[in-house]
Amino acid sequence: MLCRMEAVLALYPGHRADAVQAWARQAGVQLVAMFPGAQDDDGQRWYLLQGADASRLPALVAQLQGHPDVDAAYLKPAGEPPGG
Repeated sequence: MLCRMEAVLALYPGHRADAVQAWARQAGVQLVAMFPGAQDDDGQRWYLLQGADASRLPALVAQLQGHPDVDAAYLKPAGEPPGG
């Protein structure tokens, strides 16, 4: 069974995504809110990296780990729909 991976990141509390969004545009990827519409500060910190070929994910995550606005960045197995 093939295991797809997702890149997940969390901003430091109180940091805005603007600088990380600019980095994502330069890298040719997108940051998508993990919890769209979240009203609490913690929920607004989490993003998924989308639009990257799986082979690029480890390098992109490594770059994000060094970004001054990023508290955490890591790879995790992608979720599967029920019954998948």
